[in-house]
Amino acid sequence: MSLSCGPVSESSPAWHRRSMWWVSAVLLTLIVLSGVVSLMRLGVALLSSAPQLDFGVYYLSGAILESSNPSYLFSIDRLEKEAVARGLTEYGTVFHGMHYNYPPFLAVLMRLVSQLPYQAAATGWRLLNILLILMVVPPLAAWHRCQHPGVGVHLVILFVVVLYTPGHTALLLGQVSSLMICALSWAFGLLVIPTLAERSAAQIAAGWLIGLASIIKLFPILLIPFLLWRRRFRVAGWAIVSLIVYIIVGLVGGGLSNTVEFFSAFLPSFYDQRVYHSLDYNQAFSATLVRWLGPSSLVPPLHLAFSGAILAATCFALVRSGRAAQDGERFGLEYGLVLTASILLLTYVTLNYYLLLLIPLAALWFSSASRLSHLLPVLGCIALICVHSLTMWAFWDIGHLVPFGLIAVLLLWGVLVARVGHVSEPDAPCIAGHQ
Repeated sequence: MSLSCGPVSESSPAWHRRSMWWVSAVLLTLIVLSGVVSLMRLGVALLSSAPQLDFGVYYLSGAILESSNPSYLFSIDRLEKEAVARGLTEYGTVFHGMHYNYPPFLAVLMRLVSQLPYQAAATGWRLLNILLILMVVPPLAAWHRCQHPGVGVHLVILFVVVLYTPGHTALLLGQVSSLMICALSWAFGLLVIPTLAERSAAQIAAGWLIGLASIIKLFPILLIPFLLWRRRFRVAGWAIVSLIVYIIVGLVGGGLSNTVEFFSAFLPSFYDQRVYHSLDYNQAFSATLVRWLGPSSLVPPLHLAFSGAILAATCFALVRSGRAAQDGERFGLEYGLVLTASILLLTYVTLNYYLLLLIPLAALWFSSASRLSHLLPVLGCIALICVHSLTMWAFWDIGHLVPFGLIAVLLLWGVLVARVGHVSEPDAPCIAGHQ
């Protein structure tokens, strides 16, 4: 007796399978070589004690709140004065022109850090960032083991994380993106691992972690309406509660004037400040338009149209996905899609932002059950990010015209839209027969 369940698809031609293997091998070689070169670059920077530009701003923001005059947190001049008061003489040449552009909550956290000598604080921050990036591995590996049991997955994910060039950039700059990817990846794991997803404690923790990432850089806040739509009310509710708590902490520790200035003046003007930011390292759609068209008045409406199209397509895919049987794999793809779309909406996207793409890349990779045709977009996205990294390091002119980073995110987003929006038709009735 045999059991026939619908039509059986024909195998791919041998030449097609071979070509995919060759393309995958080329992409993987590019990723490995770029990752090794980037690691060497990171090692040279560590040995030369190169300053962490972004950490310097965080450190001085905490110092401002610790000073006798904690006002004007978002002022470039105020930051420079605090650098002089702290004896950071290199600030004038290295950090000049940078300013603090986060909600006061992060500066409140940095108040304790600013009480340490700068070099000790910088060393501790870099070690913490390394730990935070490595902490991405356990939740992603645990979910993969649930989807496809096997051994060695921790080593594979660790290999990818170590070679992933945006992580190296985050370490060089002392970026807070490392804390964000750690928080969002653990929230992801708590929500998709079957043994944890239904537990109240896991849902509450996931909400607080999503809130933490959202109060640092605001774009992950789009996960909250997504969670409400998916009826994850406890997670979304605690994410909202955590945001309120974090804002109150920023208000108490950062002062009323700084909090009011951020939400009433600085944040609303942030779009206008960044929409014409056209340097090559900014891979936002608006920056690409400025590089192509110049500071044209068409840039803002074109960026708004682009953002509207991204949101519309994302919502359409999610609505279609709601018709399918829901499981951890589908939720992981949806979570990754929302996070990827939120990055595309920004007017300022640098290499360290792509550290957050580890989550949607993992969601797409793990959902593919190791089928090569589904892994090619993952390898292609990482390879394009590596090419973008190379153009930034080598100052190649091609990076001014070709937005490799933007193309990488659009590729990932497009594949996720297709996967999330695809709803399989019911299987054909099974017919039992004798042979």
